[in-house]
Amino acid sequence: MKSKYAAFVALDPFFDVIQRGLAGLVDGEHYFDTIAGDAVFEFRYDFPGWPRRTESRDALRMRWGVCR
Repeated sequence: MKSKYAAFVALDPFFDVIQRGLAGLVDGEHYFDTIAGDAVFEFRYDFPGWPRRTESRDALRMRWGVCR
């Protein structure tokens, strides 16, 4: 069966580092599973084509999917 995060497999090394750092502090098997559905991300830096604010886990997944 294909993982629901198969589209993000290239980011697994990053996700693995984050998951190791958060071990025992958060629930969830995958990076995206550790993020609340209504989370808000505010970025302090301007990156061309990237919004300063992203609202929700799904919006973050969609945004990262653009960067594949």
